[in-house]
Amino acid sequence: MRAVILGLLLALGALVAPVAAQSSLKEEQKAVMVFDVRMDMLNSSPLGQQMKFSELLSAAKLSEQSGSDPSKIVRMFGAVSAPRSMAEFEGLPPGGKVPFEFFIRSKYQDSQSATEALNGAVEKAGDAIEKMDKNGRTYYKSLGTLEMPAGSLLHQVDETTVEMGTEAYVFHPDRKVFTDNLKTSWSKSPNEAIRVAMDIEGAKTFVAELVEEGKKQADPGIEAYLDLINNLSHMGLSIDLKSENLLSVRATALDAEKGVELKEALDSLLFIAQSAGKQMLPLMPPEVKPAAESILNSLAAKVDVADVSMMIPRPEGFEEAIGSAIIPLLGGAGAGFGSGEIGPSEGSGTTVAPSEGSGTSNGSGTSNESGLRGAALRASRSSNGSGASNGSDTKAVPKGSGLKRMGTESSKGSGVKNFGTETIPSRSGASGSGNK
Repeated sequence: MRAVILGLLLALGALVAPVAAQSSLKEEQKAVMVFDVRMDMLNSSPLGQQMKFSELLSAAKLSEQSGSDPSKIVRMFGAVSAPRSMAEFEGLPPGGKVPFEFFIRSKYQDSQSATEALNGAVEKAGDAIEKMDKNGRTYYKSLGTLEMPAGSLLHQVDETTVEMGTEAYVFHPDRKVFTDNLKTSWSKSPNEAIRVAMDIEGAKTFVAELVEEGKKQADPGIEAYLDLINNLSHMGLSIDLKSENLLSVRATALDAEKGVELKEALDSLLFIAQSAGKQMLPLMPPEVKPAAESILNSLAAKVDVADVSMMIPRPEGFEEAIGSAIIPLLGGAGAGFGSGEIGPSEGSGTTVAPSEGSGTSNGSGTSNESGLRGAALRASRSSNGSGASNGSDTKAVPKGSGLKRMGTESSKGSGVKNFGTETIPSRSGASGSGNK
């Protein structure tokens, strides 16, 4: 009997060992950044409806050859680890194997769109991709293309989801690839249209190099602000076009003292932004000015021990203000989005705008200053000789300058959902457990 039990245990161990080995990640392989973009939430927002985001995406297809339509994407979710140093990018050829782990999952509106996206990518890669089967599933391994780095895998997770990523993440059984700091930051992220969280401490070597590189190119007065990035533990931001806040930024410093320093520095930067913005208010159109003034007045930082935050509330009339400012630049909210450089709507009969400097119209009665190129040309003209001065007397506010200190409101109990309640689909199509 003992021999039978021992035999069963050895057999079970032989089955479990490969899975256990596969599920473990080295600390440097763990993700230090995660992002979640909800295209459905952006498209259904009042501004998304007014600006016709989905039509813009459809007109700006990633590739005519791939058959992939960005407007069919409902959600994009992914994570990436940190390179060990900037030196790892030196000499990296286009399509070469990247020095970090990553995965990106794209969820489409329907199974046909997902299948078209997968097949289109495989077809476009041609001989630079090879088919492989593992555990009863089909994967495509890149040999190196501009769209797919060498060694990365592409596969269809379920009927509506396509994934690309490195083997360490794609083959990871439970997809718990976050560092502890990243899990903490992500758990504070509200369920909004665009969310990003970063573990700064987990990528400190790479971040320190970026800071030093930034200081070489920055103005002398900015260097001190860049150094403060090294005092962060983790941070996150979220953007939403129909929630109470347009933008939410949250950062946790390494300790309470560094949290106060970060808050004071942020106050200084916000003061500069407010001063510059208020100088521009008289130049703004009347329909834009109230929303812009409301945003400028809301710029303030809060600190709670080591947690620093800043929220920009969505002002009343925001959609109307943005629409009135942007739509004319793009040539109008209807046919304008299907003209000029953005590309004609299917079957519209509108021809694409001629090349720059041809001076001819696109055949529809509109000049070649419609669309994005026209917007750029008009912006260029207005920036030259517009009468706006770029030499303000605004200076950074020194520490202890009397700037009003905001309260110490806590972000706890804000109803923020944990990552485990907002996860990507698992390989079987059911919701995965995520990083709890």
